Amino acid sequence: MLMTIFDKSFIHSINAEEAAVFDMHFMSNMTPLFFVEVLADLEKSDMPDDEARQRLVSTLAGKTPSMRCYSNVPHDEIAMGELLGFPVDIRGVPVIRGGRRVQSPEGLGTVYEKSPESLAAERWHKGQFGEEEYRSARHWRAFLAHAPQSIEEFVGASPARFSFKDLATVKRFAESIIDRSGARHKTLRAALDMFNVSLADRPQVISRWKEAGGPPLADFAPYTRHVMLVEFFRTFAMASGHIDPDKSSNFADMAYLYYLPFCQAFISGDKLHRRVVPLFLRDDQQFAWAHDLRAHLAELATTYLADPALSDLGLIGVSSRTRLDKDSYIGAMFERAYPGQAEHE
Repeated sequence: MLMTIFDKSFIHSINAEEAAVFDMHFMSNMTPLFFVEVLADLEKSDMPDDEARQRLVSTLAGKTPSMRCYSNVPHDEIAMGELLGFPVDIRGVPVIRGGRRVQSPEGLGTVYEKSPESLAAERWHKGQFGEEEYRSARHWRAFLAHAPQSIEEFVGASPARFSFKDLATVKRFAESIIDRSGARHKTLRAALDMFNVSLADRPQVISRWKEAGGPPLADFAPYTRHVMLVEFFRTFAMASGHIDPDKSSNFADMAYLYYLPFCQAFISGDKLHRRVVPLFLRDDQQFAWAHDLRAHLAELATTYLADPALSDLGLIGVSSRTRLDKDSYIGAMFERAYPGQAEHE
């Protein structure tokens, strides 16, 4: 079973039956950006009717995975913790908030409380929208309407001065800027500024970095470096015209890339994601075009709903008996992630 990250375009593209099948075969990492996009729908300027906006959000919530779903901690919290000395697992699993140890008759275990995002999704599914949701929606709409702070000071020149052949060239240039061997201390300080590390905590970070021999940021804080790379890439790509800086949704779409280290497959029907995401994936990760995936989900939904055992076994039971052919779309996804291992769901 694959750990996936998806954007709103994917949930928009599938129907309820296809969403249920997706939930049977995949695990989901719910990034804060997905909730940002959904929350923004509560404040859609082109949809003045409150009830219509609420119906739209409720529909999205109803199709959002819930069985094997995990809410990822915001990227800035993860990066700040990493700089302070808390390692980050970037091998394709979600970063979720710490649980609490509990003793039960069966033994010692860990309980994870539901995150605010998960609780919000439950409320939306029931059609319940409070002032908290609207306040968050207004906050995120304001955030998406403004570009992040410039990196001009770090680069030493206006990003607009540079031109690039293509997006791959932009990425290589951004990597060369961040990984300059003679600017390791400057890069670290830029990271401290980017993630608003407090003045009280900065000496601890710098001291830890010096004790480690002043390594490149990629070795000292690899996840922090990843987020910085996304930001540098976005800035140069927009300044050079490869990504439209006047389309506010592009900022949210690019921010999804902060969470790429925490999945095995990224699913989207967004053209910008189709151009950009593959540039940032590891060899053991993959990009799935939402419209291609949906076609196979539709085939499976038709098969499952026609199964005579559906009434007795339910969708979980029917899907668990299915062996996905490695030549099928989803089967091929599993085969790429786990070569040579038969996939039973």
